[in-house]
Amino acid sequence: METLKRALQHLGLDENQKTAVKGFVQQHNACIAPSIDRIHSLHHDLLRKANAAREEYIIAYKAGKITKPQLEENLAKLRASLKAELEKHEVKQRQMRLVRKCRQELLQKIEAVLNQNQLLKWNNWKSRLS
Repeated sequence: METLKRALQHLGLDENQKTAVKGFVQQHNACIAPSIDRIHSLHHDLLRKANAAREEYIIAYKAGKITKPQLEENLAKLRASLKAELEKHEVKQRQMRLVRKCRQELLQKIEAVLNQNQLLKWNNWKSRLS
């Protein structure tokens, strides 16, 4: 959002455009809020489970049931598994698609209120992001 904010500052928006864009951003925030909440909840649940498994490995190590290298190997596997699950989880992917859709709608609404000169600057800014 900071990048978008900086881009908008360079467009020289008039007061009507600023008001419209502010409304668009509020709509965008309302659009993404449920998805962001779901993603945070998912991350929290996955981290809680991983931390429980981590704690079991540490307890097993302290009890002498596994060696230090085994502990390190188990923790490395746990980290890799968690990372993969966070990246590929279907619920997260679905929510991220919804967030991207909301963002696309925001950008389209902003573009609709720009004049030709502003739109030229806007498209130049967007092309540098790609």
